[in-house]
Order: sequence, then structure tokens, then C-alpha cells
Amino acid sequence: MKKYLIVNADDFGRSLEVNRGIVHVFKNGIVTSTTLLVNFDAFADAVDLIKRFHIPVGIHFNLTDGRPVCSPSLVPSLVDSQGQFFRKFVFYRRLLKRRFRAQDIERELRAQLNACLNAGIELDHYDGHHHVHALKGVAHICRSLGQDIQKLPLRRISWPHACQSALSKIQQSAIHLFEDKRRTAAELRTTFWGFDFMDQQNKHEAFNAMLDNLQPGIHEMMCHPGFESPEYIGYYNAQREREIDVLCDTKIAQKIKELQIELVSYRNLSHDHTLQ
Repeated sequence: MKKYLIVNADDFGRSLEVNRGIVHVFKNGIVTSTTLLVNFDAFADAVDLIKRFHIPVGIHFNLTDGRPVCSPSLVPSLVDSQGQFFRKFVFYRRLLKRRFRAQDIERELRAQLNACLNAGIELDHYDGHHHVHALKGVAHICRSLGQDIQKLPLRRISWPHACQSALSKIQQSAIHLFEDKRRTAAELRTTFWGFDFMDQQNKHEAFNAMLDNLQPGIHEMMCHPGFESPEYIGYYNAQREREIDVLCDTKIAQKIKELQIELVSYRNLSHDHTLQ
């Protein structure tokens, strides 16, 4: 089997600057796919860019950042006193303690999905902001929604790789341990990368290590490119431009060719049943 690599840019729709950065690496670099955040002001701009440049896209289900698409009064267990989603680690703790109502999660995620479909977006996969789509208590709801539209494949969080840093191994292990492991027959079998690329200061080194360790099969590389946003969008802001440097580096592109790695998207692979 050949080596296939999906390079997916998360957070499309987070800000106008993130949107411009993702389009830049799609047109001038090795990014093959993106996932769309629905609940921010730059969503409409992202939809326009997806259609204009024909970018393969999935939905980035979100329960940990910003305001819900639904009125907060309709999803009370998901929001704080200001009507905002609980931040990532608070969300994780509340999920472990079963503080969320399943009907609130389903209502909000369905609203996010419908926002994409109503905007005329043809989705080809799904994942989750801060990996919420993979977690027990949420995954089965995402899977049910994904099955509603052409059995969408999802991002799987695999066990960490030996070449990763200690920090990224801890993060990836934690998500993997709490991942809902149930699968459907139609799901693509993928190996996940990206924690190291996000955490390491030397992003060229992290990306090269990933390429050197790819085995035959289908791999997904999570990335977060973007131009720096003037407003607060979380701690990971200026770092996004350093990702752009790697993803548009001609030496990286040449190495991918030399290693005979085929760059693909979920859209490509979902129609190739020999790879499932």
C-alpha cells in the first residue's frame, strides 16, 4: 500500500486572518483539506472562500470556544453565566462528571451542521475543536449526525508515535484513552499526527520527523495555519504564521515527492473503497 497524507488545516472561520492564511497554504503549499468552525463571525467569509477556491472541507464541531449557534437558553448545560462555552479543560472536567445533557449537545451540534448545509457547503468529513468529537459522551452524537449525510468519515486519534515530544505524547495519549473506540464499517482507517507540530518550537523539525516516520497507509496531519489576528483568538496566534512557513516550504514539498507520499483529501479517499 502507498503512503497517503491528508494535511488538514483546522479552525477555518475562526478569524479573517486565519481564513486568509488557510487559503494561502492551500493555494501555495501542501494543505489539502480544512475543517470549518461555524460559530464565529468569520464563518460567512470562510464559506465564500471555500466556494471560490473549491477547498475540500469538513466540519469542526465546537463545544469549547465562543458562543453556541443555538440560543444559550436552549443549551443551558453547555454554557457559563455569560452564555459562552466552557473553556477546554473545564469542558473536559464537566464531561467526565457527566454535567452535560445529551440533548443539549445534540441540539447544538445539529445546529452547527445545519449551518454548513444551509450555506451550501458539501462536507467530506468531520472532526472536533479540541478533539471533542472523539470523546465518550460526545462521539456517538457526532457519529449519528455524520451518518445522516453520506456516512461522513471522522478524524481518529491514534496512539502517540515514538518520534513525538514528551508533551505531545501526553496530550495525544489522554485524548486516545478517552476516545470512543467504536467504529463503523465505512470509516477510513487513518493514523493521526499533529500534536508535535503544534507544540514544538522548531516546526520544520517536527514536520520532517513526521514525514520520516510515515508507514504505508492513510495518515492525517493536523495543522493550524493563519496570519496573526489582531483580536484575541487564544494563545495560539502568532505561531500560526510559523506553520505557514513550513507548509509552503518548497524543501518540504520536494521531500514529500522523494518519499513518494501522495497528498490527498478526505474527499479523494472517501470515493476510493479499496482504501477503506
